[in-house]
Amino acid sequence: VFVDTAVEISKHDRSMMIEKKNQSKDATLKHFVSLISQLDRDGDGTISKDEFFMAMTQPEVQEFMDALGIDSENAAEVFLLLDEDRDDTVNLHEFVVGMERIRGEAKSVDIQMIRLCMRRLVDQIACMQKAYETKESEKPGRWSESQDAPRAPSVAKDALGNNGND
Repeated sequence: VFVDTAVEISKHDRSMMIEKKNQSKDATLKHFVSLISQLDRDGDGTISKDEFFMAMTQPEVQEFMDALGIDSENAAEVFLLLDEDRDDTVNLHEFVVGMERIRGEAKSVDIQMIRLCMRRLVDQIACMQKAYETKESEKPGRWSESQDAPRAPSVAKDALGNNGND
């Protein structure tokens, strides 16, 4: 009976925690929608760079950003992160999804995912570089492998700060 009661209490606590998190998420979403309507000065449903930068100078917007853990002094970087389609405007979807993604402190898993993506990118660059060098060496009138042909610097290794000796 004691174990059953403890399990029921634990289930109730988890469901309360989930409900509280959902309520918080809903409140944050309403704040984002309210904020974008304040930022969208011309009412076209998007935020231009100028509108965004102008808004970031307003104390109430700065306070809101600070509350989300976003430094309002990094307005240019924040705008670039929000502008997913790179059209120099941020629509409602980009704003809400982007703000959710960048708010708060980075977690260890976030940093590890970035490291993984960077390693994969460096590997892809190394493969492209090798393919380029192979193709260049096969062109008529080019140096053979035995000759001292000029080589492109190893971008992949340099990007990670390695010297190629690992």
